[in-house]
Amino acid sequence: MDNTPMPPTKSKKFSIFVAVLILLAGLLIGGFLFIKSKTGAANISDQVSFLLGKQINTGGNDKNLDSDRDGLPDWQEKTYKTDPKNQDTDGDGYLDGEEVASGYDPLVKAPNDALPNTDTTKGRQLPQNLTKLLAKEISQGIVDGRIKSRDKITGKALTTDQLLTDAGLQQTYEDIYTQQLSDFVLPDIPDNDLNISTKIGKDETMTYISQLGDTFNKIPPGPSSEMELFYQAMKSRDFSKVQAISDLYSDTYNKMKQMTVPANFAAIHKGLMGVIWATNNIYKSVINIDQDPLKTTFAFMNYRKIIEATKSYGLQLIMERRKFF
Repeated sequence: MDNTPMPPTKSKKFSIFVAVLILLAGLLIGGFLFIKSKTGAANISDQVSFLLGKQINTGGNDKNLDSDRDGLPDWQEKTYKTDPKNQDTDGDGYLDGEEVASGYDPLVKAPNDALPNTDTTKGRQLPQNLTKLLAKEISQGIVDGRIKSRDKITGKALTTDQLLTDAGLQQTYEDIYTQQLSDFVLPDIPDNDLNISTKIGKDETMTYISQLGDTFNKIPPGPSSEMELFYQAMKSRDFSKVQAISDLYSDTYNKMKQMTVPANFAAIHKGLMGVIWATNNIYKSVINIDQDPLKTTFAFMNYRKIIEATKSYGLQLIMERRKFF
């Protein structure tokens, strides 16, 4: 969690990288325009599903019909009381089918939605591949007519620039972006997840600050900027350093859950835990960039907010400590 402002050269590198991702998104959309121009609308969805490695059920009488394509068949939606027309019934960024499969409640927002007997110490998987999800939604939007693919007058396929201004495509993108926000926004950690002590004093504060310092010192300072670390990893395709630090973040988060926290530091402690959790999700997204570049883009869009939260909770920690020293 580097608080150093990004140097101009780093900022330029990052801008170039984002531009590359946007280009990839343009190529993805262009691919669907090609499919649209070569085939009839009836089989576009099937072809795209084949390319993505997953069959989408569209038959109205199919017992495994999944109307909203969330991985949970309609008949199971009734069992779990979820909305068969909404991929994410509780709106926490995890598809209903993913939540059921991993032991979480699809009707309760993350992060406090684990079902009984669910092992939460292993950490929660990020939502499904957002890049593939966007691809599916674009293809289906073209089939449904929600996303335009041809000029009404000339009948020619729209260029990438024209398509990017389409209201249907913009709405699809916004919907997917909203779904993933919970991964990069600080979670609301309940008090019962911590060991909160009612003892408040100089000795308790010194012990707590010492333990916290020892825990955070396990995370190496690394390069002058996390963005430089990310950039070099993506450039070389060697994510070993990113993975190593991600593992340390996971370990730090778990250790913070075990610490005894004076009540006056509880809110700050939960905030710092949230920072660790959200930052680690960014690391995981970087590691997974080849499989899901869209999620990595979303992660970077929220990076600065997490940095600001880190500064805020760090300042609060200092101010609270000063009350006793």
